[in-house]
Amino acid sequence: MIFGKRHIVLGTLVVALVGAVYLNYVFVSKGNTLDNTEIVDTTKNLGDAKLVNKTSSTESKAAVTSNAAEAGNEYFVNARLSREQTREKALEIINEALKDAKITTEDKNNVMAQLTTIAKFVELEGKLENLIKAKGFTDCLVILEGNSADVIVKSAGLKANESMQIKDIVINTAKLSAENIKIVEVK
Repeated sequence: MIFGKRHIVLGTLVVALVGAVYLNYVFVSKGNTLDNTEIVDTTKNLGDAKLVNKTSSTESKAAVTSNAAEAGNEYFVNARLSREQTREKALEIINEALKDAKITTEDKNNVMAQLTTIAKFVELEGKLENLIKAKGFTDCLVILEGNSADVIVKSAGLKANESMQIKDIVINTAKLSAENIKIVEVK
């Protein structure tokens, strides 16, 4: 006798049903019952309308704009803090490597090159941030890694000419190619 797909599916469903019935029997026979331990507040009805004070649309927009501005400022503060913490950890690792007595001269030269690169990036990031802010942006953050740059700009709508200004600053100052520059807008 040949079993078809229907027979296999039907057999699987029967086995699953038998398994569920058996598990239910075992669970109930041990005296385990599900009791509702939560107290439900029946004095309130879900979905009831709640009257709130209405603010004018200009007040509401001002509050939203203020909250968005605070969120944008908080982003830049947190991003700068994170960048500094990452750099501090990297510098600690480099300093520990320099203190190692077993390190070769070649390795010391490599470590010193890394230190020089980090110092160069820190200086270049600060310079780029100041130049971009000088173009009228409220805040910005530049992160350089290798041959690429991430530029995060606080803007209420980045225009094409502003994006080109930012890329031009990074290309001329950091000597990077345009395809390695990523611009992100934070509102």
